[in-house]
Amino acid sequence: MTNIYFFWKGENAPPNPYYLLSRTNKYVRLSSTLSDHLTTTGSSSHTHSVSGFTCGGVNNGKADADYYGVSTKAINGHNHGAPSSYTIGSANNAPAYKGLDLIYVDFTTWLTNLRNLPRYAVVPSTTALQEDSTFARYSDIDNYYIMNAQPGTSGGSNSDHVHSVSGTMQNTDAYRDSEGTTGWSSRRANHSHTISGNSDGGSSVPATMTTRFYEATSDTIRLQAGSVVFADGSYSDIFSLLSSWAGKNLKAGNSNPTASGSDTHTHSGSGVSSGYTALGTAYYVGPNPPQWVVDGNTHTHNWSISLAASSVVPPSVYLIPLELTVTIWKPATGRPKIIGLTH
Repeated sequence: MTNIYFFWKGENAPPNPYYLLSRTNKYVRLSSTLSDHLTTTGSSSHTHSVSGFTCGGVNNGKADADYYGVSTKAINGHNHGAPSSYTIGSANNAPAYKGLDLIYVDFTTWLTNLRNLPRYAVVPSTTALQEDSTFARYSDIDNYYIMNAQPGTSGGSNSDHVHSVSGTMQNTDAYRDSEGTTGWSSRRANHSHTISGNSDGGSSVPATMTTRFYEATSDTIRLQAGSVVFADGSYSDIFSLLSSWAGKNLKAGNSNPTASGSDTHTHSGSGVSSGYTALGTAYYVGPNPPQWVVDGNTHTHNWSISLAASSVVPPSVYLIPLELTVTIWKPATGRPKIIGLTH
């Protein structure tokens, strides 16, 4: 048995012979594969792996420890290898949504006996539809993604997000070298630095199909061509499968169907490492008796990072969208019209 599905904004159960689908509390995502109906995908949050890291040269690396007119370098030019592991913070996959229920009825029953919308039913469309006393634009949900949740509920955000980034760069042997008229011994300074910061901002919304929604303010006497319903199996040839909507989350807006966005994104980030102070001694090897001096100052490194692509598809349930290609009318009392299922 094949069912036809409509969105529902009513506070109470729909009239017979309609049934209320148990809420999935998931965003509505679209598919052109009938077997995907009510299967789920997506995740409530995401993070990233690292695809690239660069450590810059020494910042503030020279000290002037003077002894008998000879100055020393606290630390020579060097950089560090990428951290062996990172801690990358997570971000939510939760674009701004409004909730709608789903109702359903046997497709053949609907085609034979109903062919209209009950009051409080809601449908997307592929074009601007004619409004009348029983049928109107449902603009209250414009600019929101659709979640199969209690009607009237809302949440989420379309704001960009960032990820915290931290790690420890690999140890490096740097040397405090000598300069001047007499020789100074080089001394090793094996050390590392930590990195900590945030990535740049990234989009929190998935691949999207935005289109107009309409509501039945009273029981209608027809369903107009361009209305969009959903099915879980075979459907009549007066409907057309909307394959171009597949792979996108459904969003309401005052426009013809418009695809936008991407399911994946990347980030980059940069900052300055923690400091390392190369304190120690440099040994004077001149004609005078050996002498020790303290030299060194705190240096840092600039760093940059690239985060690999990751998905922002929120927890979603698949529906199969069908466009009604001809306007059909509610049957006159006692004179049902039978339209078979052909697809």
